[in-house]
Amino acid sequence: MSNKKAKMLPNELLLDLQIGERILTYSKLSIEELKFPSQLLDFYPQKHRNLVFPVSLPEFCFPSGLYLCTDPIKITPKFFTFVLTNERGSRVYVACLCIYEKTSEVLFKSLQHRAFTKYKDIFVPKALCLISRFSFIPQFKGMLKQLYRLSLSKLAIPIEVIFA
Repeated sequence: MSNKKAKMLPNELLLDLQIGERILTYSKLSIEELKFPSQLLDFYPQKHRNLVFPVSLPEFCFPSGLYLCTDPIKITPKFFTFVLTNERGSRVYVACLCIYEKTSEVLFKSLQHRAFTKYKDIFVPKALCLISRFSFIPQFKGMLKQLYRLSLSKLAIPIEVIFA
């Protein structure tokens, strides 16, 4: 881990190991204890004439931040909803299905340089969201579950493409 990346964590959580002339900095935390900021990966449609996309959506989906998971038992999809209200009192209903996807080999190797892990698989949470001005929560739940089932099939495309 480069020292530049290591400075993102407080010094008491870091461990410096000297190997020959190189000093490697590792986190004392396990991979599940590292907090990552949430971010928007994609959304569809890109523009809608009457609906402004809520830029704070990732923070509402993962209010405590993003935490990785190594236990396959803990990665059960979770459904939740929330309502956003703008300055004019208009409501936007959001239905989310939080799922976990196995990390790619490249991401797995980069994570191993940030923190200790003894596991072979690391799962990253993703939130699939439906946003609407109408409160059709049971229908949204059914749609999100069906999209998730499709993603588990042997498709050669990522789950984000299914939405488009």
